[in-house]
Amino acid sequence: MKINAKSLLCAGALCAGSAFLAGCGERTDPAPAPTEGTAERAAEGEGRAPATDTLATNQRPADAQPRDPSVIDRLRIGEFEVAVRRTDDGGQRLTVARGTREMLSRSVEAGGRLTLGSGAPESAQTVFGRGQDVTGDGTVDLIVTEFTGGSNCCTNYYIYRVGSAGPELVDEIRAEYGGRFVDLNRDGKPEFEGRDWSFAHWRASFAESPAPRIVLAFDGRRYRLSPELMRTSAPSARQLEEKIESVLLDPSWEDGRPPVTLWSEALDLIYSGHPELGMRFIRMAWPSNIEGVDEFIAEFRERLNESPHAGDLNLPERG
Repeated sequence: MKINAKSLLCAGALCAGSAFLAGCGERTDPAPAPTEGTAERAAEGEGRAPATDTLATNQRPADAQPRDPSVIDRLRIGEFEVAVRRTDDGGQRLTVARGTREMLSRSVEAGGRLTLGSGAPESAQTVFGRGQDVTGDGTVDLIVTEFTGGSNCCTNYYIYRVGSAGPELVDEIRAEYGGRFVDLNRDGKPEFEGRDWSFAHWRASFAESPAPRIVLAFDGRRYRLSPELMRTSAPSARQLEEKIESVLLDPSWEDGRPPVTLWSEALDLIYSGHPELGMRFIRMAWPSNIEGVDEFIAEFRERLNESPHAGDLNLPERG
């Protein structure tokens, strides 16, 4: 029987309990951990490209997508995505997009604010204009509330009709210092309730300036004054006498100056559906021993005509 050298070497290795030598059989001890670049070098030696991490090169799974930290609010209206984002300069930017195509954008500078809908979602009031039909024409709408920032101004409301062709501006309400959308007559179409600031800083400081209540309703084309929804009961004879007496006793007359209460009461009467009584009230509450009532009424009417709602107040031709 011939025993070759290879057999003797393998047998000797087994008896000694050492690891098998190459050629004696399969390895049973674990392979050493590859060093950095081993797989790449091996692949290059075999003429193939090294394997890559698919998660590093492909788009992340949907549930692993990082949330865009610049997004303040977003919603989807049909095939359109509406979003408000922070800008690098501290402002905010509204976009309405269909896919990658931007259909509308609007921006405010630092300190300003853009809100989707008629008010802050966390407020107690009902929020309109986040994809509902607010004008009653059968098409969904978007209301964008814009606060421009600063101590003196301003809040604006932009009402967009969002049809298949994209957002279309229906109307804008320059509300100065705010207001709200509320369905006053419960017809399913919210009205805008706010203030007319046309008399701000007229013969008085801003803090003293009267700002009568207004209600704007959509008339099929735009939002305009609704005298019917603003109307209140006329004051009784006793109530009217008390108002007149309060104005006559105001100490401002001692300096020859008409008190703010004079035109504040007159405006309340005019804007609550009693324009003739409101204009007559100025003469009724003017002291007989002080001149200048005609000049005052002329200036008052001139200022009143500067209001964007003057044409719907049904003012008498003569005061």
